[in-house]
Amino acid sequence: MQFVNRFWAVFALFTAQLVGTLAQGITPNGWENTQLSREIDLQYTFTVDTFELTIKNIADKPLKQYYITIPYELMGQLSTLTASLTKKEDAFLNCYLFNGTSTLEDGTVLGYGVIELPSPVQPGREIEITAKVFYNVAGKPYPAKMNLGEVQQLYFTSNRLPMSPYLTVESTLVVNTRSKVQEDNKPEDESLQGVFNEDTKVMEFGPWSNTKPNTVSELNLIYKHVTALKEIVNLQRDVWVSNWASTIQFEEYYEMTNKGAALNGGFDRLAYMKQSQMMQLGMIPWIQVLEMGLPVGASEHFCTDKVGMVSTTEVIEDSFFVRPRYPVFGGWFYNFTIGWTNQLSQFARNYPNDDETFLLAVPVLNGPADTVYDHAFVNVYLPEGAEIMEADSPVSYKYMYVNNEQSYFDMNEGHVKLTFEFDNLFTNIGKADLLIKYKYSKTALYKKPLSIAVYFFTALMGFFIIKSLNFSVNK
Repeated sequence: MQFVNRFWAVFALFTAQLVGTLAQGITPNGWENTQLSREIDLQYTFTVDTFELTIKNIADKPLKQYYITIPYELMGQLSTLTASLTKKEDAFLNCYLFNGTSTLEDGTVLGYGVIELPSPVQPGREIEITAKVFYNVAGKPYPAKMNLGEVQQLYFTSNRLPMSPYLTVESTLVVNTRSKVQEDNKPEDESLQGVFNEDTKVMEFGPWSNTKPNTVSELNLIYKHVTALKEIVNLQRDVWVSNWASTIQFEEYYEMTNKGAALNGGFDRLAYMKQSQMMQLGMIPWIQVLEMGLPVGASEHFCTDKVGMVSTTEVIEDSFFVRPRYPVFGGWFYNFTIGWTNQLSQFARNYPNDDETFLLAVPVLNGPADTVYDHAFVNVYLPEGAEIMEADSPVSYKYMYVNNEQSYFDMNEGHVKLTFEFDNLFTNIGKADLLIKYKYSKTALYKKPLSIAVYFFTALMGFFIIKSLNFSVNK
């Protein structure tokens, strides 16, 4: 069942949410980073922090847990932590957030992610792992306001040297953006300074040797980002499953903003028209057109906003292009709703030898590319009378709950509504599927249309009976 396995393995490693009271003073030890190669990818609206690690057990006992440092100020923007064995890319490791912090002498607070190795590593042995940390935030606009026609720049702050709880023997750092990078507040020590590689278009730092644990060395970068920073403040995604009609309907309500640089002095139509050539190339820091990636075979597309139906839409193969009523500049908002329909057979299958039990695999997201989501509610509406047997998400969620909601022609409890609440998502997570196992008996399948028929029959019979009665008064 390929539709079930799609990206499940990758995203089954997502972090748990940070809950409870944070413990203080944790000091992970027992490991040595023989080699640490870090890459910061700033090409998108979100940030990807990749660590290629060769670690050695220097303790006197086997170890199975490795701690990776996460700056405490970024914990609220953390989207995903994943890890795998470097030599076996499909050997994914279990990851989660540690429920605690450490406070350094200078007051810096550090959080941790925990990587569970497949088996304990014996003293003196080495293992190679690759870890990726995703944040739904990138650099901040620098300056915060700009004129139309100016190039948008972002300001990014991170740690230069390895911020690891372990001694790092050898390390390097690479920063990848779409343009040349400028370093702000450059240190006097030339060994700490970066060099921009014109061939690979990345900024390279290091190598460094014998970096002490928890070394603080601030890195400030300024770089160009010519496209909009699309942010969905709130998303409500409704998925309506109909076994009777064999269809699945999607409806999504977006509250979108552009968190890029704001306009300096307000909107200038003449300056805006002069940017027509750049608009055709898509190299503009405002939102002109949204390309919504939809499932194969989608039909019955629609788009509305607060005014009414949006007519400036176009469907090209499996993409739904939506042009907002106005360009969305930095700090501006646009709310809209889109919807479409697919065949249920694309997302649901019967269990073998059981035609009343179904496995539903629904993508977590469908939406524009290179976009981050602050909050998202995914509501899956199963037919009235359905029974949820199991449900899970490969993406870490805040809450999951089940209730009922009345809809058209619901005669009893209403549709079974399963809700997932997420924070800090980004576009690529949309490749992961929610898995829902539910039972929908033949009795429940035919109960609703029969109940509707009985209601209509009763109403019509009542009408004819009342019509046949003579209420006239004879003298």
